Amino acid sequence: MVPIPPPPDRERQTIPPPPPQGPDVLGAFPRPGELTLGWRWVLTIGWISIVVGMFAVFQTGETIHKPPFWADSWVAFALVFLLPALAATAALMNDRRAVWFGFAAVVSLLVSGLVDWGSSPGLAALMVALAVIGLLTTASSLAGRMPKST
Repeated sequence: MVPIPPPPDRERQTIPPPPPQGPDVLGAFPRPGELTLGWRWVLTIGWISIVVGMFAVFQTGETIHKPPFWADSWVAFALVFLLPALAATAALMNDRRAVWFGFAAVVSLLVSGLVDWGSSPGLAALMVALAVIGLLTTASSLAGRMPKST
């Protein structure tokens, strides 16, 4: 007959830590400086809508034969579209700098509107309106940033 082994030593036995409570794939647990999930989507959808609005401004300018200044040069076109697209991408990726990219994009939209004010005031007003929408969206999303730990 085989003898029964002795009971395990309770002092040397360790209990494994519990598994994490849910994945952090969708940003459910933001780190300090990041946006909460709801505000992240508000900022992302807001900036994607602004980029779509910029395409509408471009197409309107082509239709009325008064294109905005950035429609004539690929460099200017890329610069005007780069910051709003970067703001949308940073918000989607939940980058801590997404809000600051949004404010930089607002400045680029305002500059674009002011440059076009003399030649095409209607399109310039649309660009300024898009800048105001971007400013309000970005400024309101500051409420959704996680504070730094003390």
